[in-house]
Amino acid sequence: MDSSYTLSIKSFKFFPGINNIKGSYNIKNNVLKVSWDPVENAKKYEITLYYDKKRLATDLTSELFINFDIWKLEKKIESCSSLSYKIYTFAVQATNKFMNEDGFCDGPMTKNEKDFKQLPKPTNVIMTKIPDRLNISYEPITFSESSEIFKGYMVKLYKVQPRNKYSVAESLENENLVAESPLIKDITSRYYDFIIKDIKFEENRNYQVEVEAEVYAVVSSDQAINSFPEKSAGTMKLLPSPKDLQISAKAEESHEPIFVVSCAFNPEIRNYVLGVKNIKTEKTIKKLIPDPSPSERVEQILSPNNSDLLDSMDSSEIVKFCAFAQSIGGNDQLDSKIVMSVSEVKQYAAPHKVTYVFIRDHLLPDTFEVSFEGTEGYYEIHIVQIINDDNYQIIKKKEAKEKEVIVKVNNLKNGIYKVRVRQIPQEPDDLTRSISSNWKVSEKSTTISN
Repeated sequence: MDSSYTLSIKSFKFFPGINNIKGSYNIKNNVLKVSWDPVENAKKYEITLYYDKKRLATDLTSELFINFDIWKLEKKIESCSSLSYKIYTFAVQATNKFMNEDGFCDGPMTKNEKDFKQLPKPTNVIMTKIPDRLNISYEPITFSESSEIFKGYMVKLYKVQPRNKYSVAESLENENLVAESPLIKDITSRYYDFIIKDIKFEENRNYQVEVEAEVYAVVSSDQAINSFPEKSAGTMKLLPSPKDLQISAKAEESHEPIFVVSCAFNPEIRNYVLGVKNIKTEKTIKKLIPDPSPSERVEQILSPNNSDLLDSMDSSEIVKFCAFAQSIGGNDQLDSKIVMSVSEVKQYAAPHKVTYVFIRDHLLPDTFEVSFEGTEGYYEIHIVQIINDDNYQIIKKKEAKEKEVIVKVNNLKNGIYKVRVRQIPQEPDDLTRSISSNWKVSEKSTTISN
């Protein structure tokens, strides 16, 4: 039986090498962009990224560029030395893989001529709470060769959601940047301090917020690569702020201004700061309440005596006061945000144009015919003897609604006398919502010399 054979001759073409391969590193988002010139008839390009001469990542694209997120690739790297640079290289190949195209075979892997150096990373990042600040310390990087590509360090703080111990999945994806340092240019620097009140924390009702720090070294050009970030050894918990903050005035027979500040008790909070703020001048008084006994509320009485809380550039205006509160943590806890009360206490406007007429009749008590101007309300009038510049001895008191008042005094001794007046709360609704105005003292004085 005859057999016939057919000889099939088929030629194969290979793609040429790749020209003009370039790399550029974005310092801000840590992306290494690789680009190249097109190859005729090529539908796909395969790109391989090498780290320290080992294959790190391979990707396929129909574009003429590709982006590698360097920091996301860190998990594929076993260790990163803090003592030396690491080198990235990449190679590009024209290919028709998975395209079922006849006639062309994969071209050669073409490597870029320039290596990309990556800075070593800082180590031993530790967060320490110091008064009003959060200290981030770290071990600086060292080099076995020239340091010309180093530009500085960046220190960042993130708010993180604690890992759910009942979930297999990682739950630290919800990292939110809350603060970052300026570029720290000193290569030997070892720490940076954040001012706690400037950190933009936002509390979460569903979990206790924790804070994590990271430090990395920044390169000086787009032809080198930032170090990997080094995370802090642990997180620091942000204490919740006090809740249901309230302020009121304490009704006193003496009409001296007294504030009562309170908030809801929270067993998670060991120490509280409660205070009062003058909304106009922003002057404050406050007190630390350490480890209060468990109860429904934490309360503190605050007196403005011996402070400048009531000082005002214009005491003829009504001044408002609010309460503020803060949770104070231990060494492993961040103090909470300072919260302000919705409720307020007002201070009456001081009277003005205080004057008097002094009448002396040896057969009758000495008389002060006092007059002043002010809003409708109750006033307290004092006849005082001047001891020194700011020290008065009260000789006679009187309360009245009228703005023209007669005050009689028996047996005035030798000395210098003046009149002072202030508005006081008297109506039941005002006793816990208002405090007495500042005193207004008459410019006029009377000297008694028997």
